[in-house]
Amino acid sequence: MRREEMNQSLIEYREPIGFQVVCHHWPSLMDHPHTHSEIEINFLTAGSLTYLHGGQIVTVDAGKMAVFWGGVPHQTIQSSVQTEGFLITLPLAWFLQWAVSSDFCDRLLSGELMIDSSQVNLDQENLNRWATDYSSADKELRSALLLELEARLIRFATVARIEKKDQRMKSPAISATQVERVSRFIAMNFREPLTLDKIAQAVVLHPKYLTQVFKKHCHLNVWEYVLRLRVSHAQRLLVQTDMNIIDVAMDSGFESLGPFYNAFHRYGPGVKPARYREQFQAH
Repeated sequence: MRREEMNQSLIEYREPIGFQVVCHHWPSLMDHPHTHSEIEINFLTAGSLTYLHGGQIVTVDAGKMAVFWGGVPHQTIQSSVQTEGFLITLPLAWFLQWAVSSDFCDRLLSGELMIDSSQVNLDQENLNRWATDYSSADKELRSALLLELEARLIRFATVARIEKKDQRMKSPAISATQVERVSRFIAMNFREPLTLDKIAQAVVLHPKYLTQVFKKHCHLNVWEYVLRLRVSHAQRLLVQTDMNIIDVAMDSGFESLGPFYNAFHRYGPGVKPARYREQFQAH
């Protein structure tokens, strides 16, 4: 693990975690946001958690399954005295090659944290078995685990498509609600030409106030958030399509290759886009 400060955002950038299914006890809070490259799945058996995830404030209660992409800065800002359950991290490349809907992928990579409580009893039974299978040396059991997890995410995506409900705290603060409005606008428009003034105008906030509020709640500046979403979109195109690099850059919101390469190096996995594609094609 390494720690860096980027634009004084105090975000902890974690090295790849890989695939894991483990029992987990969550801390009461995190001092600052962190990111990692995997899809993260939380299922709480006791307690509750409140996340600040890319500007979206979301509470996860016991018996609910939460799924989000760890590439968006996130941190625990509130939890009950004893919060425990199961933690799954899934490499992004594996997830993108599964048969989940493109809408579900887009929503996760755009910074949405989604929750499903439609299969509480079955989820708890499955997670107990998956944790055991993960610890097993039996390759067939681990293969079954991955197949069952893929099927669960396909069902999760179906529920998410039907419901499309925001799972967030009730009016936590005026400024937090404003940040959610800003983050949603950026998530819907990051592929378009954007400026700070254009974002501020769209959400009816003064640019200076917008900058201060977003930095306070998300611990990163507005433009860094835009670039992170653009890079995450580019990562998906590189894995799932055979588009030329220049087309990937343009489709992700970059006007030329120079800014694209700079952003991909700074906010991506530390390799050039072509190499990133080669790594996942080898899987």
